[in-house]
Amino acid sequence: MLEEKDEGYFAGDLEYKNSRGLPFTQPVFPILTHVWNHSTWHRGQISTAVTSLGRPAPELDLLYFLRKDA
Repeated sequence: MLEEKDEGYFAGDLEYKNSRGLPFTQPVFPILTHVWNHSTWHRGQISTAVTSLGRPAPELDLLYFLRKDA
């Protein structure tokens, strides 16, 4: 989907509505940066939850998956 977008798309704005139906306009590039970074937060939450149960944390780093699929 993103590979179909031209460079101008990433320099533009995205119009959307939140879960309450309120409209927003935000620049596309910072939104994509946030989504990518936010996944790091959730990987940390998973590791914390699993290790707090006394289990080893799963491999969650992108590089691990890239090497596995290579």
